[in-house]
Amino acid sequence: MPAWHAQPPRDPETALLQQEEVQHQACMLQLLLEVARDDPVVTALIRAMQEGHERPGDLATTVGIPVTDVYKALKRLDRKMVRARQRLQTAPSALDHKGGHTHA
Repeated sequence: MPAWHAQPPRDPETALLQQEEVQHQACMLQLLLEVARDDPVVTALIRAMQEGHERPGDLATTVGIPVTDVYKALKRLDRKMVRARQRLQTAPSALDHKGGHTHA
């Protein structure tokens, strides 16, 4: 559903929760990109996914690599996501200085 079809929040608490979720996702994406910075293929896949490419064939075409390499990179991405989550849990304020949100 396009964003302009979205229902406005019914109350301020819902609006705040939605805003916090968006901020959390942005923090997680930034942290994931930091963890993946040593892997240009994984970084390119993340960027392609941000553009809406999801299927391995689409990702392969967009990034310019064989589909088999996409599958290998997606496995590396899974491992990097685990590392990013661990970093976020052990140092939740690590991204606050970059505009991230604070975990209360």
